[in-house]
Amino acid sequence: MPIVEEILDEAVEAGLGVTIVSPMAGARVSESVSVSGSVFAVRSDNGQLDPKITVTRVNSVWVTFGVGGPSAQATMTGLLTWQCTGLLPDSTPSGQPLVISVVAQAGMQNRYMPPGEDKDVGSASAQVSVLFKQKPPELTVQFTSPVTAETLPYPFRISGAARDGTSGITSVQYKIDNGAFANVDNPKGDWSEWGKTIPLQDGSFQLSVEATGSLPDKLKTIVTKTIVIKKPFEPTDLDRVFTTTTYLRELMEFAQRHIKIGNGTGPTPSILASRLFQPYDKLTVPRAFESANQPIAQPRIAI
Repeated sequence: MPIVEEILDEAVEAGLGVTIVSPMAGARVSESVSVSGSVFAVRSDNGQLDPKITVTRVNSVWVTFGVGGPSAQATMTGLLTWQCTGLLPDSTPSGQPLVISVVAQAGMQNRYMPPGEDKDVGSASAQVSVLFKQKPPELTVQFTSPVTAETLPYPFRISGAARDGTSGITSVQYKIDNGAFANVDNPKGDWSEWGKTIPLQDGSFQLSVEATGSLPDKLKTIVTKTIVIKKPFEPTDLDRVFTTTTYLRELMEFAQRHIKIGNGTGPTPSILASRLFQPYDKLTVPRAFESANQPIAQPRIAI
């Protein structure tokens, strides 16, 4: 009887609680989010733990990733602990707050109630606000290569688009080979279309385009491609195809296309002539070849 009197004198209702242990509020999460926590029983009058009120069985724990987002049922990792992993939708704004909600249902035993009335089923909910990590900007780069230039320098045109979800783009820049980055044109102001015309000589060049996102991370995306600009093919006269001057000219053109000096192009015949003190700039000129190979009148001596 003393036990029954205690039960009848102190009628306390049982309540259910659920907590999210991970991720913590304000944490940055990626597309795949792992959420964990626990379920517990409390006194409904003050929300405190009480050894006379216990959870007997967790029926279900459901986790929703974002308002109106996908839901997944958690897996119990212990009598009261649970864990759930979910994928965020592709439409989740980059760098924006995201609310993760949890709803739990469990059976409880309330020893404040008389036998036969001490079983109860309760539900509880909790939520945590996290930040979806910023994604690198999406960047497209378009151009036509190789191209044949009738005149040099050739006005080479590059274009594309850049976007970074709702956080925006702060800049799009380009560079040729090892040169410094420079801004491209942003005619619409939102980077949905950007472009730039670059004067280039003939040869092969490495183009790098870099898009930078906004704060706080200012993530970057870099696209690297090769540009090839050719000069029109000029056939060599048949009588000079296998001459040493033709070979020298083709060798120097190859060097100019494929050898880089600092941020510039390869050595030109005039540069080689000034540095090596040899007339490379004159040996390959057709007029010089004709002069060097013109017939010479033979001297005749009367006997």
